[in-house]
Amino acid sequence: MGIQRQGIAFGSSLRGKAQRLLVLGNLAHNSRDNDSLLQALEERFEPPNQTELYRVQLRDRRQKASETLGELGQDIRRLTNLAYPYAPTDLKETLAKEQFLDALHSADMRLRIKQARPLSLYNAIRHAVELEAFYRAERAKSDGHVSAVATDRNKSMKQMDEFQKMVAMLNKRLLQFMGTAETSQPRQGSRPSVMERQCYICS
Repeated sequence: MGIQRQGIAFGSSLRGKAQRLLVLGNLAHNSRDNDSLLQALEERFEPPNQTELYRVQLRDRRQKASETLGELGQDIRRLTNLAYPYAPTDLKETLAKEQFLDALHSADMRLRIKQARPLSLYNAIRHAVELEAFYRAERAKSDGHVSAVATDRNKSMKQMDEFQKMVAMLNKRLLQFMGTAETSQPRQGSRPSVMERQCYICS
């Protein structure tokens, strides 16, 4: 009677869908104990054929484009608990950690985390988040350096063009000045004539 009372007390403590299923009414009168109730609940809410489906989902799980590392780790832990509900905690932790590494889309990040030898899924996620922050900082630094080099190159080319234009303008003014000075002085013994004017450069 003590075991039956425990089973009845356990069943009466159910709420929501579990209580509405009338698990107690589906069991034999002499089997209303905790173990029978737990088995009935597991068969209703976690049928055995569902674990294989969760295992397939766990094996095929990959990081999505817009998914953070924390979200990926959380979903892998959920699938691991559903796929291996009766496995020891340390085994589930190892399975979740290995699947998290396999789900990463960055092969370099996956290799570096494996070299760090994380002991748990939490440690693997922490290493991944740190590496992601380092990669992001390096990309920003590299992009800034390339942008600065391009800006300096454009500035140098602009200065060179301005310098060449200034030299061309000075040469033009110098030629005009020399031509004017040559034609303004008449030759000895003759009167100045427009036809006698000569270019100072080419004569």
